[in-house]
Amino acid sequence: LDAVFVAEHEIFGRTHKHRHRRKSRSIPFQRGFKDLKEGDLLVHVDYGIGQYTRTRELTTGVGGGEFLEIFYADDQKLYIPMDGLGAIQKYMGAGDENPPLSRLGGTQWKRQKKKIKDSLKELAGELLKIYAAREMAK
Repeated sequence: LDAVFVAEHEIFGRTHKHRHRRKSRSIPFQRGFKDLKEGDLLVHVDYGIGQYTRTRELTTGVGGGEFLEIFYADDQKLYIPMDGLGAIQKYMGAGDENPPLSRLGGTQWKRQKKKIKDSLKELAGELLKIYAAREMAK
């Protein structure tokens, strides 16, 4: 037996496939950045909860630009360049109390992230069991 391979475009003709460009992760934040006020809480994916103080023009060894200044526990500051805003979002917590600020380099934020990740995995497992039971019931 001889095998013959036919490409999709040979049957249906050539079509233009729309390729999605990857959007910057900072766009949603930049929209909410306009109403950011001094003292607002921000969450950095790697460093935890900090307090926005201001934006500053800084010059570094590789150039310069505008940076967000974020205050953390123990009088620590973090400067985030404007193109690094994808790793930050405004804090939206439940309740009226503000959480404590994270310490840069501390293990508490890593433990908290791991705890949340583990509970999400557990929840996903429970949902899979429920969906499997529903599927078997049919």
